[in-house]
Amino acid sequence: MNKLYAWFWLSATAYYIRLTLMNMGGPVYQAFVMEHVEEESRATVASLVSMANNFGWAFSPTISGWLQVQYGFNPVFMATLTLYSIAVFLYWYFFWPRNKLAEAV
Repeated sequence: MNKLYAWFWLSATAYYIRLTLMNMGGPVYQAFVMEHVEEESRATVASLVSMANNFGWAFSPTISGWLQVQYGFNPVFMATLTLYSIAVFLYWYFFWPRNKLAEAV
């Protein structure tokens, strides 16, 4: 079996798993955001979240493409890993219920 062929199936499978998790995570994130916003502000917040997401999809290919051409894939992957890690930490820090932290200690 060709080595490249094996990597293709591994990457294709990982891509579909990522796609599935991202599509499952979107509605969960929307529900999470709406739970933490006052009812009269929900329409504005939903619009801002959608706008931020669309801006990201609009501009990130251009920025990523430029970075890949100038510096290769490593900085792009490292930036993605770093930003995901920061996002997970910030969600944990700001939204994990404090009483659960006190009970755990």
